[in-house]
Amino acid sequence: GLGGVLFRSAMVKRGGDTAVMSVLEFMKSSTAGDEIQFAAQTIGRIKGDTVLRGMAKTLPTMNAHAKVAVIGVLAARKAKAQSEAIFAQVDSSDAAVRSAAVKALVDVGTPKDMDKLIGILNTTTGGSDQANAQRAIVAVAEQIQDPQRRAGKVLAAMQKAEGGKRTALDRKSTRSNSSHIPLSRM
Repeated sequence: GLGGVLFRSAMVKRGGDTAVMSVLEFMKSSTAGDEIQFAAQTIGRIKGDTVLRGMAKTLPTMNAHAKVAVIGVLAARKAKAQSEAIFAQVDSSDAAVRSAAVKALVDVGTPKDMDKLIGILNTTTGGSDQANAQRAIVAVAEQIQDPQRRAGKVLAAMQKAEGGKRTALDRKSTRSNSSHIPLSRM
């Protein structure tokens, strides 16, 4: 119950990998969404990368509620080094996990992920997942400092995007001000 979560939170505040692993184990077995969220936020406040690595490592073994909470923490912490763990959840059969993972890619994606992001865009069927995949592509492109390289990445992404997704991506890149080159000029 909540008392156990509070006890684990106190242990985490005192530090130690054992305490973090205890909370992660609790999250794997709990079915109470509010307790899982509280636990994830608590360990997510610990400074350093050790806790982020622990979260990413245990992510595949967690239940759907815990996965969504952990993905949210990794995104909030902009844990780019843990992006592979999040990419792995994009194919989840659970819609909430899949959506959380796609949304997190806006914060954890890097330029080397552009092809994977295009693949995700091309396999989404609309709604918020498609919009978040588009946002992630634009966010990743904006990380590229050289305007010509950035424009090249966005153009390459748009060329690989299918049909209406290409037009939507073109509109997103225009709004982001990221060295936009309209597809109509290609």
